[in-house]
Amino acid sequence: MSNLVYFNFFCFNIIIIGFIGVMINKKNIIYFLVCLEIIYNGILLLVLFSWFNNFNLASFSYYLIILTVVASEAVVGLTLVILYNRLGLSLELASLSILNG
Repeated sequence: MSNLVYFNFFCFNIIIIGFIGVMINKKNIIYFLVCLEIIYNGILLLVLFSWFNNFNLASFSYYLIILTVVASEAVVGLTLVILYNRLGLSLELASLSILNG
């Protein structure tokens, strides 16, 4: 088997670990954001390995777009966590109903 099959298997395992973490975690928002980052990193590795295999510009541009989305998601998530901490609210996912307006 080629190395690309092993790399794909590795990336899919990372994504599955992230999904399991999201499904198991029902309380803390920080753990939820970390599991989302694990999923995004698995997807990024999958796109990056496909770029190494094909060397086309489309895969690399997808990689940069996904990387930008992941970075912005992390900034928004950490901002919400900091605001919740400053307001003295709990960091449980059930307490996110205050954001409904």
